[in-house]
Amino acid sequence: MQSEVDEEHIQQFLSTLRCSGKAFVVFDREEERDAATKAVSLKGGLKYKESRVRLQVKSFEPETVLWQNFTCVQRNLKLRMLCGIGFILLALLIWLVIIYLPYAFYACKLGRAGTKPGWQAGIIFMLIVVGGNQLMYLVCSLVTERVGFLWRGDQQAAYMCTYILACLLNVVLDVSFTGWRAYLNMVVHGTHASDGRLVEDLDTMEEIFKSYPMQHEMGKTIFFYGFPCCFLAPFILEPFFAILVPFHLMAELVRVRPEIRGRRAEAALKIMAPMDLGRYADIHVNIIIAVLTLYFPSGFTAPTFAALTFSHVYIYCYDHYRVLRCVPAFCFSKRVVDDWSNLLMITPCALLLACLVFKGNCAQGFPTCTRGSFDLFLRCLGAWLSHAALHLILLIWFVPWLGRTRHRPSQSSYKQLASTSPATWFSLNPVHCLRSCYIYQDQPCCSFYRPGKDHIMQKNTRRGSYYEAKQSEVEVYPLYRC
Repeated sequence: MQSEVDEEHIQQFLSTLRCSGKAFVVFDREEERDAATKAVSLKGGLKYKESRVRLQVKSFEPETVLWQNFTCVQRNLKLRMLCGIGFILLALLIWLVIIYLPYAFYACKLGRAGTKPGWQAGIIFMLIVVGGNQLMYLVCSLVTERVGFLWRGDQQAAYMCTYILACLLNVVLDVSFTGWRAYLNMVVHGTHASDGRLVEDLDTMEEIFKSYPMQHEMGKTIFFYGFPCCFLAPFILEPFFAILVPFHLMAELVRVRPEIRGRRAEAALKIMAPMDLGRYADIHVNIIIAVLTLYFPSGFTAPTFAALTFSHVYIYCYDHYRVLRCVPAFCFSKRVVDDWSNLLMITPCALLLACLVFKGNCAQGFPTCTRGSFDLFLRCLGAWLSHAALHLILLIWFVPWLGRTRHRPSQSSYKQLASTSPATWFSLNPVHCLRSCYIYQDQPCCSFYRPGKDHIMQKNTRRGSYYEAKQSEVEVYPLYRC
């Protein structure tokens, strides 16, 4: 009786669903798709009731479609993204008030008292940096998931940009506070610059910033901020707290609770660290931190880049293991994340040119010299913007011109490809599979695809399903007598 009630409820629910205004049209061959798209475009669209239907060619794979977001109004996507950025900034402000300011007050109190921070302060600083970055990781991931993107690639690109922005704000905040704290400590201790003057007596911000004690202190902070706080520590902790510990806890829970079985048991044993493209953002942040060490030539430049190299070798090995052993499946078929990553590389490259202008000011062999801090800032900003504009032009026009190739239509048909792959536009559409089962009463119905469950899928050519797993041949080993 319960199954009949559930079936009636599902049928009623499916009958009352409204169309989202978008539909996927699957053609058997690529030539047919191009011909249909061209014909509809020449007619200005197909008339359907009081609307015009237009066809667009989309280069996506069905695994990257976020079906649940088709209920979101896409014209409000930018507004929701702006609200999400505001939420990220609010979370950053809350973290600043609750976590960072107490540490800043403690460190400044030590600085005014003339006491240098010990190893305890270093551990606290590392935990604050790692915790702040992980908080931004979680907040940016939640925001981009709820914005309502239709494609997983667009969602990952938005996550990458917002995460890099949040982490850079953290870096600027930490470095600025460290410089202020170091200045207070130098004033209390009566530290002298290389020309013999007290740091307290230096006139301009440029002189204070370029003084050796300040360069050394901030260079040491940037190095510690990078290694191990950003380069290594998060990736050492991630496999333990996101893979090993949760998996073993859930395995023990499933073992002692017999009511957790079937799909619930599979969900409980699922790895908590799915494969996403957040590693782009991590690498970008690490590169920017490494470039910032060039502004402070205090003996930490070579150790920073050596630590960066060592850490990324470990990250590569860890990701290699995670992809092969921990992630059931993933698919990213669009270049949007790679394109945005290339655009974001403008920041560290432009910082290199700005660093050259900053360090070359009034140096022997450089034609320009300015004594004003604000004028020097404007020159560095102009160098950054000039390189950013040139870099952008090369990426948008010159690089595509170098890599242009003539597209050759595929000779394979949809039926041929769908018979070898269980993931299709039909088997991954949950509403289509439910309608096939409860509305059309197909026998067999269109099976919904889940990674690792393709062996139970059945063929139904009427509903676009051509895949059916074949039973493996049993190997028979002959017996030999000794």
